[in-house]
Amino acid sequence: MAPHIHGEHERGFWRHFVEMLVAMAIGMFAGLAIFLSVVGMTFEQAIVRHPSLILFVMAVSMTVPMVGWMRYRGHAWRACFEMAAAMIVPMIPFLLLVLFDVTKSALCGAYCALTVPAMLAVMFYRRTEYTHWAGGAEVPLLLPDGAGARADRRGGASSRCVLAGPATARVRGRAVR
Repeated sequence: MAPHIHGEHERGFWRHFVEMLVAMAIGMFAGLAIFLSVVGMTFEQAIVRHPSLILFVMAVSMTVPMVGWMRYRGHAWRACFEMAAAMIVPMIPFLLLVLFDVTKSALCGAYCALTVPAMLAVMFYRRTEYTHWAGGAEVPLLLPDGAGARADRRGGASSRCVLAGPATARVRGRAVR
C-alpha cells in the first residue's frame, strides 16, 4: 500500500506545481498586457525604456494570483510568503544589473526562468506542505451517519472514508467538505 500512497502524494506535489505555473503565467500575461496598454509600447520597447518597472510588474503579476490560489487551496500565510519570496528574490539580481547599467534590458526571460527553480526549491524544502493538502495533519471528515471524526493524513479514522483533496473527503463515492 505504501507505493500507492507515495504515488498519490507525488501527484499532489506535481499538481500543485502545475497549478502554480498556470497562476503565474495567467498573472504575468494579464499584468504585462495592462502595463503595455498603459505605457502604449510593445514588449520589446518597454523592456528597454522601463526595465526596472517591467521587472516589478512581472514579479507582482506572477505573485498575486499565485498567493491568491494558494490561499484558496487552504495554505497558511507562511507558505504564501515563502512562495512570494521565491518570485520576488530572483528579481533582485536583474534589477541590480539594470540599476548599475550592466544591461539596458530587463532580461525578463532569464528572470522568469529563474523563478521556476526558486519555486521548486521552496516546494522541495517544505515538501510535506505541497505533497499532502494544505492545512496540516488533520482534515475533518463527515461520516455517513452524520458523526464528525478527525483523520490523520493516512485516513485512519474510518475505512469507509478516502481523502480526496484539500479539506475534502469521499464518503461512499460522494465528495463531502
